[in-house]
Amino acid sequence: METLYELCTWFLEALVYIILTVITISSLLIMIQGIRQHPINKKYVIIGGIIFSIIAINAIYWGIYFLIEGDLIINI
Repeated sequence: METLYELCTWFLEALVYIILTVITISSLLIMIQGIRQHPINKKYVIIGGIIFSIIAINAIYWGIYFLIEGDLIINI
């Protein structure tokens, strides 16, 4: 029973990281598209930059947390 719980936990963590990676890549693409299409209109660049900075700060925080705790996905 405990192994099933660990497997579900691992799957949910992996799913969260995959979703965060997709959001990060899409926000970077939004930034690049905004810079290419409308260098004067900074709306896309600002939206993509805000999303990217929030996710980057969150990823750095959780990376430091997992390094300190030693509870990486690979070790499970």
